[in-house]
Amino acid sequence: MKKRLGAKSAETRAEGARKIAHRGAVDASVLEDLIDIARNDQSETARAEAIVALGEAAKESAPARETVVAALDDPNQIVRDRARQAIGKMGGQAAAAMPRLLDSLNRGNDQEQWWSMTALGAFGADSAAAVGQLARLLASPNPRLRRRAAWCLGKIGPAAGEAVPRLIANLRDTDPSAQYQALWALGEIGPAAREAVPEIERLLDAGLSSLSGEAKAALKKIRGQP
Repeated sequence: MKKRLGAKSAETRAEGARKIAHRGAVDASVLEDLIDIARNDQSETARAEAIVALGEAAKESAPARETVVAALDDPNQIVRDRARQAIGKMGGQAAAAMPRLLDSLNRGNDQEQWWSMTALGAFGADSAAAVGQLARLLASPNPRLRRRAAWCLGKIGPAAGEAVPRLIANLRDTDPSAQYQALWALGEIGPAAREAVPEIERLLDAGLSSLSGEAKAALKKIRGQP
């Protein structure tokens, strides 16, 4: 595999990194090669594949983590998205990425915002600083972003109480999947989401079978019931 990473062909280098990523384990003998490709390769495809592979090594390797975080500033959109994807697997070990992820929520395009929320969700309660921005994204015209914002708030849990009013509003979303995700998030926030109870009960009274299971589960969690 090391030979592939050092090949003249960018396609071969990318393929080598892709195979390492699929294997799910990065041997120390190729770690420096992957880092070099991720930081310096002229091929964005090779850089993107190297970042994905380094994401598999990031929990054990500080240089791999640093390289993945640095890729958030790569000039290529795909490479930046792969970095956010990898950071999502790293969880709290990628705390250095937090300022850039928060910035992406404000200034990134839809794709960057989605992947940033995916990464922030992996940090759980450590992403509490993002609650205000996530609450604003619950009002995004893009339903995919509304769903992902609710998911991320649910991952943050009780520390996301500030977003409860906006989540309640999304229980009336025209997108059933966004409604479902808002219900789930409110349940994960728990007792701090008590003000959502009347609206959740309204959904149950409306007899919406697609939402009734999640609505009942949310009510139990909010009420602290087993």
